[in-house]
Amino acid sequence: MTHSFPVGTIQVNLAGPVQNIMSDPQSIDDPNPNIGAEMGNAQVIASGMDAEKQQFAVQCANEAIAQHSNQNMAVAQYIMSNFEERYGSPWHCVVSDGSLGFYVRYDPSNHIYFSIGATTIFLFQNQCQ
Repeated sequence: MTHSFPVGTIQVNLAGPVQNIMSDPQSIDDPNPNIGAEMGNAQVIASGMDAEKQQFAVQCANEAIAQHSNQNMAVAQYIMSNFEERYGSPWHCVVSDGSLGFYVRYDPSNHIYFSIGATTIFLFQNQCQ
């Protein structure tokens, strides 16, 4: 089955927590009251997700960071696996506590970019092939 939805793009250059984010104009202009908001100990930088998914993302991230301190790959896998279990595949997750740059295409309604302390997390879904 092929799913079709508009794809956003994001280019991020992380040097520590949240230095630079550029996103397509559609994502920037979409009204989302949670952008820039704090959710517990998390700071949401950009998101197209509904509030329930955002809260689940932050919950998974907190659990993963507590269980896998200083293991970014394990944190990313934990978050991604929990999202795929609850919402279906595929989900992708990037976790950084330092310098990292990436450029990805994503579904504008299924992404969240947030930080918890010095850890930044970008969780997203892209087009199903």
